[in-house]
Amino acid sequence: MRILLLCSALSCAAVSAASPCPVPMRMAYNNDWLPYVQLQDERISGSDIELVRRLTHRLGSALQLVRMSEQRALQQLEQGELDLLFAASYTTERAKYAYFSLPYREEHITAVLNTDLLAQHPDLRTSTDFYQLASKRWSGAVNTAGYYGEEFERFKQNEGQNRLFHVAEEFRRLQMVVQGRAQYSIVDQNVAHYHIHQHQEFSKLRLLPFLLHQSSIHLMLGKKTISERCVKQLNLILSTELKSQTASVQ
Repeated sequence: MRILLLCSALSCAAVSAASPCPVPMRMAYNNDWLPYVQLQDERISGSDIELVRRLTHRLGSALQLVRMSEQRALQQLEQGELDLLFAASYTTERAKYAYFSLPYREEHITAVLNTDLLAQHPDLRTSTDFYQLASKRWSGAVNTAGYYGEEFERFKQNEGQNRLFHVAEEFRRLQMVVQGRAQYSIVDQNVAHYHIHQHQEFSKLRLLPFLLHQSSIHLMLGKKTISERCVKQLNLILSTELKSQTASVQ
């Protein structure tokens, strides 16, 4: 048994030495966020989670998932307690303590409202129109730790400061809009479409006919634990992965 344990330890050390990245790589997650994250019993899956699993495996490492809030995850990454985060938008503030991978998908941000409320405002055509209404009349259920563009950041810090409910779970945010406890929720277009199609209770929800924000989505890798060599290797593997995905679609 001691010989087996010794061999196992030596094997792990060899893998660690060969990999330019930490073994394992620690990444935070929190709630269901379909199709990107799915929590089912003890199984954590979803398109973003599976992508990172493949990448860390090909790096000669492994993925260790740690459950925590998004705000705390950003703090832990900065402090070196986590190695990477997924579904991240680039900001100059975050770039002070994290590297950003190549973009691996595009994010389209909009808002979801009840059909009747949306019908009352046929002149609602731009993000400026939306934020003017939101600052004077509406309350919103949002994930305030998320980044939805500079226009939302200004709104959050100013007119919207007392009109926003911080709700981490997407499903609960949509429920609040259905129940009239909030007039809108800021959403990822893909996630909102998924829930509206899957759950009858959301059948009266509609997305704005325009986007509030669009950005490239990256992995964030903490500078305290991740080397530039690791980032470079990850980007090479990610580039191959994305080309493979594009070829399979075609």
